[in-house]
Amino acid sequence: MSERKFKPGAFYWARPTWDVDFTPPGFDPSEFTDEAHAASREHWSQNEQPALFDGYGEDGEEHWIWLGIDEPREGGGIWWPPCRVGEEIVQ
Repeated sequence: MSERKFKPGAFYWARPTWDVDFTPPGFDPSEFTDEAHAASREHWSQNEQPALFDGYGEDGEEHWIWLGIDEPREGGGIWWPPCRVGEEIVQ
């Protein structure tokens, strides 16, 4: 099976890898509750969303910019990986 290659500068539907440290708005980050866990799973930042593929790093790692969460930075996008990447978004 060949490894999937993404086009730098292209947008894809993607789901970021689950952020276990994410605290949804309105919840105390020092307390874990079932309600906070359920709210974090439903929060848009943890679900499928458009993401910009910023390219591959020197070691071949994928660099992604998660819109509304990350800002482009010198040297490339964030290294927070997706757990799933869907189709390229084209107009």
